[in-house]
Amino acid sequence: MGERLVYRSGAAKYPGEDMDTIKQHCPAVWPARQRGMSSIVFLIVAGAGALALVCALKILPLYIENWSIDSILDGVAEEYLASKESSTSKSLRSSIAKRFNINQINGISSKDIEIERTKSHYLVSANYERRVALFGNIDVVVKFENNVVELPLQK
Repeated sequence: MGERLVYRSGAAKYPGEDMDTIKQHCPAVWPARQRGMSSIVFLIVAGAGALALVCALKILPLYIENWSIDSILDGVAEEYLASKESSTSKSLRSSIAKRFNINQINGISSKDIEIERTKSHYLVSANYERRVALFGNIDVVVKFENNVVELPLQK
């Protein structure tokens, strides 16, 4: 094509081409074309961020409550192991109910706690699931299956 001339803006002009043709071929070097994020893209990014924030604000309290339930079961286990007298499943359930009341646990009741007695131990499990409305008729279901404590029978 011929000799190449470089201007301050970084665009090269070949003899015989006008500036509009050069702008079409080199859009990145022209500041008029570099405007940043468009309003549509901004709305999409803001909407995705708002959705993530709403999900986090709805789901985080469920996990905090599950951590409380886990610590309650650990506390009941420590109390059971420290006591010298033998406990029954009814006394274990009563102790769990009192702690649920103190910690304002509403996602599960002490009646939902399974206490199974075997030959050598009690198996206390607080496996449950919670459902939270997200938007309109869209719900989030969170299933917790890790709250199990094994207590050896005392003689």
